[in-house]
Amino acid sequence: MKIKYYDIRDDLKLYPDCWCYLVWSKRGPGKTYSTLRMCIEDKKKFMFMKRTIEDVNLLCASGVRKDINFDISPFVPLNRDFGWDIKPVKIAKGIAGFYHCNEDGRPAGDPVGYACALSAAKDIKGFDLSECDYMIFDEFIPKRHERINRNEGDQLMDIYMTVSRDRVQRGRGELILICLANATSINNPVFNVLNVIDDAASMDVMNQEYNLQ
Repeated sequence: MKIKYYDIRDDLKLYPDCWCYLVWSKRGPGKTYSTLRMCIEDKKKFMFMKRTIEDVNLLCASGVRKDINFDISPFVPLNRDFGWDIKPVKIAKGIAGFYHCNEDGRPAGDPVGYACALSAAKDIKGFDLSECDYMIFDEFIPKRHERINRNEGDQLMDIYMTVSRDRVQRGRGELILICLANATSINNPVFNVLNVIDDAASMDVMNQEYNLQ
């Protein structure tokens, strides 16, 4: 059976006027892969949001650990498939930059995007991230074993409003928010703050692929 992979460009083309895209499914169709690929190929800067500072630190901790090659950067499969060498480099607490790297592994040029921790919202707001066209919240639905911070939805929207306002003031247009997750629970902070829990439940019952608000 041929596997159908996800392509974020399809959703952007279908609904070009939306400011927020909520994408959740079973694991494996390539949600994060597709979204980051689009940003690089279309030369769009992005904020790659993770839940905690530790999540961002782990992205930047590639290397060899006890003879095991350890690299959980989301660009690992993209580097492999397209011959890129994009790596995250820590900039400050809860913030890293994604850079094209030289043959010696050193960053070259300006960052193509940023990795930011949602829990470092106050620190993030101290940086000028208005150049980012997309804000990507990866794994926005907490896993069942993870501790849920009920304020995550408010933190996300606080950062979004700050960056979006800065973009508009500089004549760059509205920031696009893309939230990606493997389906676990529709009762989560992001769905709650956006008031879409009932819509998500209805989509699940009706086996509905799209719901335009």
